[in-house]
Amino acid sequence: MRTFAVFALFAVLIALGAGCKKTEPSSSATGGGASETNSNGPSPDNALSDKERFQGVWKAASADNGKGPKELSGDRVPRLQVEGDRLSLRESATDPGEPHVATWDSTKNPKTLTLNTIEPGGKPSARAAQVWIYKFEGDAIVVAFSDGTTPTEFKAQVPSQKPPAPMVTVLRFTKTTEKPVAQPVKPPQPTGSK
Repeated sequence: MRTFAVFALFAVLIALGAGCKKTEPSSSATGGGASETNSNGPSPDNALSDKERFQGVWKAASADNGKGPKELSGDRVPRLQVEGDRLSLRESATDPGEPHVATWDSTKNPKTLTLNTIEPGGKPSARAAQVWIYKFEGDAIVVAFSDGTTPTEFKAQVPSQKPPAPMVTVLRFTKTTEKPVAQPVKPPQPTGSK
């Protein structure tokens, strides 16, 4: 259930503008934008797999939930922490976050990142996976997600009833020099009582 809470928190932080200021519409919010190369030709990072490029701690720099992009700043902004195939959705600089098993599919257009929550026992959850779309813009990662559906473009939208449409959130992350936060060791769950 914490996965929903984390996604809801991302949405609330964006809506409340925690440490935010309005920015000009970015290419991330409109679906356009820079390709995965820089002005000097292909990035040297292009030789790396997407999984390798994701490694480290990424801090949300801007967010759009359909009401226009906002810059995010401070310690209480979302972070992605990626170590191997483990991705943690963190709420702040010190929060260990909620761990997920991540699977990248760079053959799809747009590329997808599938997140499966890891239960306290260390096994992936039986709950449905969350599927995000992602792209690289220079040294940044842009992701779009929606609760229950997979976005098809990097276009934020507010939820609506007519026509029915889910909220789509677009986040732009930049790499940090922060050290990863270790997941707390959870005691084994009792299997029965005497």
